Amino acid sequence: MSFLISLSGMNAASADLNITSNNIANSNSAGFKASRGEFGDVFAASSHSLSSNTIGAGVRLQRVAQQFAQGNVDYTGKALDMALTGEGFFTLS
Repeated sequence: MSFLISLSGMNAASADLNITSNNIANSNSAGFKASRGEFGDVFAASSHSLSSNTIGAGVRLQRVAQQFAQGNVDYTGKALDMALTGEGFFTLS
């Protein structure tokens, strides 16, 4: 069991590195929004009972969340370049 707990930690760290490397690789892309890994505990307990002193059995990636924080708005001097300030998305077709 100890090996599986440590393996889950290694897998979670690998997933976090994948997310971070994707953020770095795309950091200069126009309009790119960074991602953040959200992790959760894995418990070794039955579904019938989960006590407050349950020992954790590892970690897993819950989801990859997009970060929609306001980025920089840079003036380009081109008449057709647009940007949004605040909440919203461009609709393209």
